[in-house]
Amino acid sequence: MKKMIFFVMVFFLFSGAYYVFHNVLHQVSALPTHRNVDDQVSSILSDEERHQISLCIANIFWNQLSQYSPFYDLDVVVENLNELETGKKMPLHKHECQQQMLSLLDKISSYHACLNLKAAELYLEEIAKRKNVVEVIPHKVYYEVLQSGNDAITTPEYTFKIHLIESRLCKGEEVVIQDTRLSKRPITLVLSDTILGFAKGASGMTCGERRKIYIHPDLAYGKYGRHGFQQLMICDVEKL
Repeated sequence: MKKMIFFVMVFFLFSGAYYVFHNVLHQVSALPTHRNVDDQVSSILSDEERHQISLCIANIFWNQLSQYSPFYDLDVVVENLNELETGKKMPLHKHECQQQMLSLLDKISSYHACLNLKAAELYLEEIAKRKNVVEVIPHKVYYEVLQSGNDAITTPEYTFKIHLIESRLCKGEEVVIQDTRLSKRPITLVLSDTILGFAKGASGMTCGERRKIYIHPDLAYGKYGRHGFQQLMICDVEKL
């Protein structure tokens, strides 16, 4: 179900981008075709402003293209953009593009999932070699103590508050996706209600203790992660 939700989100993202680009192309094609068109455009925007628009459009395109790397041919993309801009080719209907893209998304997501899983396992191998790292489940869950505590031990059914910095692995770097310290909104939870890897890694924490927990995708969100499939989950947790 979560995987289907992800595909729907990507579907609407692509639809929105297609709508924007289609409108841009339509507006460009609607401009006057006589020789003084450049003069007319220059009376509305300066060369610097036109350059800025072009730069923004390039970045919008790139943000979309990067999601499908390395599965597209940039030369073909540029060639088709030129033909669409000059009117040599008519844009495909939005529905047709959507159907073609959806048929390929599963293959692309499976490819990225394999890459993420391999990266996660290699990263955990390096984590396991560090001093002061505690192995909770071999090859699956590890943690290191960043700050000692001094109170009652956390049990699976005990309700408590935490500050959490949640990260994912991206190209070998830890990228923060949630930080309750910045929002100043601690999380109240019961360990037995959390994912297995987090529950195992945070078990036994004392009040004031801070741990950094590394969780293999198998014990995190696996194929159903909202920030990407098969990603290593990294949680910097402080029990309040």
